[in-house]
Amino acid sequence: MASKVRCEIRYHGGIEYQDTESAENGDEYELLLLRITVQVHGSENPGQLQLHGRWATMLQPSGPGDLLLIEGAQEADEAEEHSRCFSVAGPLPVITIYREGFHFRIDNDRLQDLQQPEWLKLPQVRKVGGAYKYHRWLCTLRDGADSNLWAVVWENARPGPNFKDGWSRCGLVLVDPPDAQLGIFGDAREKTTEH
Repeated sequence: MASKVRCEIRYHGGIEYQDTESAENGDEYELLLLRITVQVHGSENPGQLQLHGRWATMLQPSGPGDLLLIEGAQEADEAEEHSRCFSVAGPLPVITIYREGFHFRIDNDRLQDLQQPEWLKLPQVRKVGGAYKYHRWLCTLRDGADSNLWAVVWENARPGPNFKDGWSRCGLVLVDPPDAQLGIFGDAREKTTEH
């Protein structure tokens, strides 16, 4: 059953590739899946929002604290007892995202163009106006993306520094701001940084 959902993003773990042999119509976007933990308006327990295909790409830079109004989401019947699960796929849903006084409505036309407003895009890695812009959430970075990131180093990860192909590499355990908000420092993400 399609429904209208108001929710706040709590956390997401990045884009995944769905277990599909090949994309329909040769569209590789169709293989993408983004799972987001959300706090549904009027519900005490967190829920899950599953964004498929181009929806995953459009909302990948969204992060904790962003508000979503989703029209046409499909609610899963087999959701856990105390949690709700919504799925967004195809051309029919419409999502409006709200962040710090800005909002952006995504319908099928905007979805096909994959055009985002500047405030929703990942910041440039070069100086803008004489200063570096920093990405707000570690959990929203995708593999291979260049970004400036401010983070708290929790500890050095094993096996320690190593050198390969002219690069010095060191594994670090970083505290992601959503982890701090949710109080799960013990589950800090391990990321490898190159210097």
